[in-house]
Amino acid sequence: MAAREHAGSLNGPKDAVVAFSPDGKMLATGDGDGTVTLWNAQTRKRGESFTDHSTVISSLAFSPDSKILATASGDGIALLRDVATGEPIKRLTDHKGDISSVAFSPDGKMLATGSAGDETALLRDMAAREPVKRLADHKDSVYSVAFSPDSKTLATASGDGTVILWDVATRKHPAPLNSHKYAVYSVTFSPDGKTLASGTDDGTVLLWNVATRKHTEPLTGHDDVVRSVAFSQDGKTLASGSSDGTVRLWKASGNAPISAARIGK
Repeated sequence: MAAREHAGSLNGPKDAVVAFSPDGKMLATGDGDGTVTLWNAQTRKRGESFTDHSTVISSLAFSPDSKILATASGDGIALLRDVATGEPIKRLTDHKGDISSVAFSPDGKMLATGSAGDETALLRDMAAREPVKRLADHKDSVYSVAFSPDSKTLATASGDGTVILWDVATRKHPAPLNSHKYAVYSVTFSPDGKTLASGTDDGTVLLWNVATRKHTEPLTGHDDVVRSVAFSQDGKTLASGSSDGTVRLWKASGNAPISAARIGK
């Protein structure tokens, strides 16, 4: 696969996590010292920076209408911020210890947070902005949370080596997906909701058929933890980012990987 040129760099964030607003106008970055910065996605000009967190930003997410930015940090705080004014809306302090992941449901009704500190996930009603359920069935840190495209299912990935698919309405779940041998650090749904990707501590990725709960053979090639997985908009390509300093692009036909391209060192 031919290499692609990048469109430019944003100078400033170190150890950055990033999120685009759904309307495509804004990019948010969070860095290792707890700073969150908003950027104009078209001009790449820096906007406001915020220092409400005291340590590393672990996750960022925009609400579906792009009006609210949620930030999660190792300081045990998640923060909701009004994107237009830059003002904080609410500090969420319901977890004990690191908050590793934050995600809005696609319908905008729920916010999920996952904690590496207290080993739980929280579902929060965005209308009341209050927790509705603590999801506490994992036996280790919750590293990643992700909603299905229809907002009906929440996937949680854990250091106990399992992924749980929660019914958002009932807050119940079937047996965990437990084919990983090591901690699961990242999870995401395909755009059609039929496939779930999970990345793990041993550098492998599994693609799960959500309906049958069966998975492909492990996608191998990384030399370290798979920290992030993301599908392309058409669902035909999966990107996996690893602590080995590379991103791999997996082409898929159905659930079977065909080829992979390596980006990075």
